[in-house]
Amino acid sequence: MTESESLPPPGAGTPPVLRVKLVGVGGSACRTVARLCREKQIDAECVAVDTSAADLAGAAASGVRTLLIGENVAGGAGAGADAARGALAARASDEALRSMLAGTDLLILVASLGRGTGSGAAVEIANLAREVGLLCVCFATTPFSWEGTASTKQASEAADALQANCGAFILLENNLLAQTEDAGASYSEGFRISDRWLETGISACCRMLRNDAGRMRVDFAAFRGLFPVVGMRTLFSVGFGDGAAAQEDALTDLFRCPLLKTRTSAAGPSETLAVHIELGAEPQISFINEIVQRVKDRFGGESRTFPSYAVDPALGSRIELCVFGATGKREASRVVHPSPRTAPPPSRESGMLVLSPDDVGADAVPADDELDIPDSRGVFGSLRSSLFEGLDLDKPTYFRKQINLERELEKKKKALGLSGAK
Repeated sequence: MTESESLPPPGAGTPPVLRVKLVGVGGSACRTVARLCREKQIDAECVAVDTSAADLAGAAASGVRTLLIGENVAGGAGAGADAARGALAARASDEALRSMLAGTDLLILVASLGRGTGSGAAVEIANLAREVGLLCVCFATTPFSWEGTASTKQASEAADALQANCGAFILLENNLLAQTEDAGASYSEGFRISDRWLETGISACCRMLRNDAGRMRVDFAAFRGLFPVVGMRTLFSVGFGDGAAAQEDALTDLFRCPLLKTRTSAAGPSETLAVHIELGAEPQISFINEIVQRVKDRFGGESRTFPSYAVDPALGSRIELCVFGATGKREASRVVHPSPRTAPPPSRESGMLVLSPDDVGADAVPADDELDIPDSRGVFGSLRSSLFEGLDLDKPTYFRKQINLERELEKKKKALGLSGAK
């Protein structure tokens, strides 16, 4: 071997470390991110962004990096439940936000919608991430309908803007808590259900991409390929099981997850899927194969399916499942163009295709038999919600009034002496 043919030095050719940032925007989201980084093994840099210095102090105590935005707008006292004020605060801190996002490969954005900072600043941060070609996976919570028309309307408008500008957008509606098996839980227990959905999704994002134990993982380029166009409908579901029937229970939970019923989601089919499994011991090949095949039978993935798993002995006999995908045609009419900034728009080589109305011609409109119509809003999926006095009239009454149909049916059966009848 000649000198020119000698082996490369140690470390040469080593793939770069994936740089993930978990960013909470707004008081509630900042507290969630702080708790996740304190209690869970989240393999990401955690950042709390807010207009309230008091809220950020709590996050800083958990060791989370903090960023106070819009000091000259809000004076460190919060956005006063005003989304416009929250957006203005973000624009005023444009340089600081750009610096915060610099060097990031994947942005996981957590936003608490309905209030000022979460509804306003989160949209600006998502717009900024889109401008620089950064993949943004956003988890957003919305208020209960009884929290008032102003909060509901503000949250709905922010959700529309976030979906239009994120690679993946997952909406966690508080009203969904009444549709869970634990709908009779206490108020605080109900929020723990929502937190568990959020934790599982964020943990899956990080672990499927950064599985350092030599186990099956998803390449970041493949994960990014799940969301080729901003504004598509995200397929996201989680499922949990425990004990002897953990596998079957987790799959059943996955297929019945309330997150498949939100107005921004799509229950499938998705051409490409990422399936993540977390369990307490090393699985057999047949175990992985059966789960992945069952998931494909339900959600699609005929083009490509990327499975991954992670082992956490602390789980014991528990199993956690998480599925990501995207469905729906390009919704160019819903893309929200941000205010002009100093940075140029991303090129098509940036990895994230951003559509403008000029990009979509007549040939881009699918024929009727090609329409990918989501379960949640049908052919009206590209339109804004029909809000009346804070109520989304596109949702059925049982959902708006938080009525669990299965539980009510069982009550009727018992009242009629038909308990156990099919």
